[in-house]
Amino acid sequence: MLRTIDDKGFALLHRTAAEALLNKDLKDDAEILDGLMSVCADDSGRRPSVESMMHAYLLGIPGVNFVGHTHPAT
Repeated sequence: MLRTIDDKGFALLHRTAAEALLNKDLKDDAEILDGLMSVCADDSGRRPSVESMMHAYLLGIPGVNFVGHTHPAT
């Protein structure tokens, strides 16, 4: 659950590599997952969120220092 997640619950990614996935012609869910796994910064095996590419894009905008992304608790 997101309300109890800690740092071990997140995948660490290379931001610019994740942003670059937006320019690739990823045809299906399997290609998207493969792309996301390829930009992981460690070998933890954690699966990045499909929203990671959008977060990376937003963080690449000058002046943007963080992305506040929430989900309802209930």
